[in-house]
Amino acid sequence: WQPNPVAIASVTTRLNKVNSVRANIYAVVKPWKWLNWRTEATYDTNTDNYRYLLPEYDFGGTIRDYATHEAAKTFNQYLSMKSVATGKWKKSGHDISAMVGVELNSRYRDYVFGRRLGGSNSNKSLSGGDASRDENAGWTTTQRFFSYFGRLTYNYRGRYMLTATLRRDGSSLFERGHRWGTFPSA
Repeated sequence: WQPNPVAIASVTTRLNKVNSVRANIYAVVKPWKWLNWRTEATYDTNTDNYRYLLPEYDFGGTIRDYATHEAAKTFNQYLSMKSVATGKWKKSGHDISAMVGVELNSRYRDYVFGRRLGGSNSNKSLSGGDASRDENAGWTTTQRFFSYFGRLTYNYRGRYMLTATLRRDGSSLFERGHRWGTFPSA
């Protein structure tokens, strides 16, 4: 026998509040006619606050004799920065273009959760529950990624072409000594 979900929804309180901030900015500089340099940054942060209360109930045959209080908070932060310079040169049938750049991404997340059973049927905060019947959890993670990259392209009169690229990536997700990888191609 399952309780009526509509009746349970009518007595359940769920409160959720999210605050977010997002910002992007970029700048382009052209110090010489052959060189273009673009730098950009992105920042994103949000906080999610969640509260839940399911009070005691008696729906004529379905009885729940204790309240459930829950609260959770999540904080997220993301930062990304990238800077790329590109250049092009032409002389006597030789066309050369080059690109070099660097990129950084950082993510931080913090989470905490608590649940208490019993206690008040009207107090919507976690402290309204019975402290002797509690459960809690939480964790924090930080991830960082960093990259250097470049590309060189050569073209002689549209007949002979060569493109070489090199990328070096680092990640905090791997153990020390194994965090960096180099990826060339031609």
